Amino acid sequence: MPSGEEIQRKGEEGAHRAKRWLERTLRAKVQWVNPDPTAVKKLTYKWPGNSNTFSFDLGGSFIGQGDDDSKTREGENFFAEVKNYSSSSDQLSMFTDFLAKCYVARKENPKFTDIFLWITWSPFGVTKWSQLHSPEEIKEAILNKRNQFRSLNISDTQEADETLSQEKEFLNGLSNDIWILVLSKEQEDFLTISKDEMRVIAQYRTGKEG
Repeated sequence: MPSGEEIQRKGEEGAHRAKRWLERTLRAKVQWVNPDPTAVKKLTYKWPGNSNTFSFDLGGSFIGQGDDDSKTREGENFFAEVKNYSSSSDQLSMFTDFLAKCYVARKENPKFTDIFLWITWSPFGVTKWSQLHSPEEIKEAILNKRNQFRSLNISDTQEADETLSQEKEFLNGLSNDIWILVLSKEQEDFLTISKDEMRVIAQYRTGKEG
């Protein structure tokens, strides 16, 4: 059983690995990394109805656009939870908690929470992979965490289910905005852009904007 200090160290290492990879895609700028003091303020949310809090590991914004101009994500914000795991471990139960966190964050700040990322180095929940962040799974996640939602009056399961069923459009939108990214060491070390290439593209972008 790893110690708390060991778990924290591994978590921080994973967050920095994810930051490095995201920025080398040239599509993301990571502005906040937990537990930096400024980042904590930006990445922390409160469960509705009580004083308990939760936080994401990373936050930032997307840069540029793809080949299809209609699908640009320039300036959209993202929040990420990072799992530096080499096996599926208990990620499935953690991901269920993550879905509830995404729901709360989107409810509290809909204009700021555009995309939610789950970044890991190991697949999990493969028997229902295509449904992991479906609206139905989000509903189930909220019901599992209903003790944290006192202000929403969903302590009663039937009442909660009826309440969430009326939020179909909201849940569908949230489902589409949750991305699962599975990385590998080879992808980080080789199948990515180099620092020198990053500098060239950064200069190109600066010149183009100028």
